Amino acid sequence: MQIRRAFRFELCPSGAQARLMSQFAGSCRYVYNRTLATEKSLYGKDKAHRFNYVECANRLVLWIE
Repeated sequence: MQIRRAFRFELCPSGAQARLMSQFAGSCRYVYNRTLATEKSLYGKDKAHRFNYVECANRLVLWIE
């Protein structure tokens, strides 16, 4: 007989922590959406274009400036 157990945890962030988590999620959304738009436009111009992580990471540095 196999016994299965589960644990449930709940995050209770303070106000400052909640703002930081929201800011982090917004930053992730921004990077994802901008990368997706860039890749779609590059693919639209050249159907042979393939996603390259190194190129995307290098572009990210330019977006920060």
